[in-house]
Amino acid sequence: MEFTPEHASWIEELPAMARVGQALLLHADSTLYINFGASIETLNKAFHGSMRNRELLPPWELALSAFGEHMAFSELEMTGTQRTRQILGLYGGDTLIHGHTPIPYARRTNPTSVIEHWTYCDGACINVDGGIYMGAPGFVYELPD
Repeated sequence: MEFTPEHASWIEELPAMARVGQALLLHADSTLYINFGASIETLNKAFHGSMRNRELLPPWELALSAFGEHMAFSELEMTGTQRTRQILGLYGGDTLIHGHTPIPYARRTNPTSVIEHWTYCDGACINVDGGIYMGAPGFVYELPD
């Protein structure tokens, strides 16, 4: 399959963050989002502007280097819980749902044993990256009502 301009347009329009009910959805377990805005609307506008910018630097450089952060919510339990609460306090919701860091990597476990999401930070954070590329069997996570 060839990557077409239609594919690029579709990707450019995807939100960087969304809230569905009380679930805050973001790709990365990273604090990078606060660099792009203090509301979901402002943040998504900033990301969309960066995606449309055809010059590689500086917006892309900032975004790509920021996406290098992993495990901002799970690395140190107390700090991670505090960061999770700060992100939820800023953007709303009571549960932060993310991917980006495969569960086998974050939990230092065999990928074949990962058959469901990982809930941590006193239940406020849910990692849904099963690590299929690492050999995990995969799973489906259903958003809470």
